[in-house]
Amino acid sequence: MKNNFRFIIVYIFLLALVFPYGQVSAQTTPLTIKVVGFDVNNNSEPISGATVTLNGAGFLQTGVEGILIYDHNYKKDQVITIAVDAKGYLPKSVTITGETSEVTIALEKKQANDIPLIVQVVDKNTKPLAGARIYIEQNTMGVTTDNNGEGYILLNVSDLNKKITVEVSKEGYKTAFSTIPSELLQPSQEARLYTVFLVKKRDLVGLSGTWKSGWGDVTLNITDASVTGSWKQDSEKTGQITEGSFDEDTGVMRFKYSQPWNNATGTTEFTLFESDTEYTFSGTWQHDGGGGGTWTLTKAR
Repeated sequence: MKNNFRFIIVYIFLLALVFPYGQVSAQTTPLTIKVVGFDVNNNSEPISGATVTLNGAGFLQTGVEGILIYDHNYKKDQVITIAVDAKGYLPKSVTITGETSEVTIALEKKQANDIPLIVQVVDKNTKPLAGARIYIEQNTMGVTTDNNGEGYILLNVSDLNKKITVEVSKEGYKTAFSTIPSELLQPSQEARLYTVFLVKKRDLVGLSGTWKSGWGDVTLNITDASVTGSWKQDSEKTGQITEGSFDEDTGVMRFKYSQPWNNATGTTEFTLFESDTEYTFSGTWQHDGGGGGTWTLTKAR
């Protein structure tokens, strides 16, 4: 019995060393979020009851003096997007990192002549794109989309008779320019939604290089302006790609070629197909003097 009692004492002592003061849970860090509102005279006041989300989740609310204290366990370098919405004010999103301990978010009061817009940026599959930049002539500073792919823009009734063009850009995507329909440019207390689609840029570097084909290995050099290269039909026959083009939007490549061994020239047209593991150019060739056929090029991604 004495031995058992000594064992229990030692075991409790070891637990105290491993878990001091009984703290076995992960440590959290408090983040203080203060939400204030501004009117046209630049007067500010705290906003209680404002809805706050962090990285698209949470749906928390500010309390007295517009303050919300949120305990989190984000890493110091982790990016956090805070979205705030309050009745009578324009919504706003800001981005911080996990090491931030305090942030003040200022909302602009809605006005009778305001034309608030939500510009949502998506890809061709309607997936929201966070981190896209939105610019219009009347808002030279621009806004950045949140995790829902949304950015908030405020126009004024004086913009009603103007042509409003929105410019949207994001790394890895082609910049888009789009004119906002006039029916959306009407004073409103509620923001109207306008969607802009971005098309991903083609990996032109990945498309350049050596391709396998039934007519021998083909070497392509593809840029946004031209297509050049050659193919090795056999050890004594090398064909030349004299000039060509590649359309990033449609994936269509066309080029002219010459065959020095028989003085033949001709044209081709290919369409690009992509899988997770392979690129394929499927198309046709046509001799200038008649005759032609199919031509398929493949390349690992």
